[in-house]
Amino acid sequence: MTMRSYHIFILGLVALFAVSCGDPVQQRVDTLESYIEDVESESESYTAEEWEAADMKIEQLRAEVEANYDAMTPEQQQAALKAIGRYYGLVAKRGISEFAKEAQKALESVPSFIEGFTDAFKSDEQ
Repeated sequence: MTMRSYHIFILGLVALFAVSCGDPVQQRVDTLESYIEDVESESESYTAEEWEAADMKIEQLRAEVEANYDAMTPEQQQAALKAIGRYYGLVAKRGISEFAKEAQKALESVPSFIEGFTDAFKSDEQ
């Protein structure tokens, strides 16, 4: 290897290192946003276990962001808070959806319940 190709090789390694390192704070924000986008796109088919895993992962990502919050720019802080808010919006949406399903089941059983209740009085009338 000639000295010129050695220098080009070292320069390439330095450039690769500089690009891959980037801003670690921004990388945390990007990771958080990317994870929430993944959850958002897949959340309709999540099981209870997958939601638990997502909650654990979001807590870990939130802790990393909070630990670096003072080192963030205002834009990074806003982006992180917006992403976290979006996640909790998804959680709330899921809770409302689950509540609506359970309420629908309860409403569907009311006629049978009322019929059974009134049947108990019919035997006294005879």
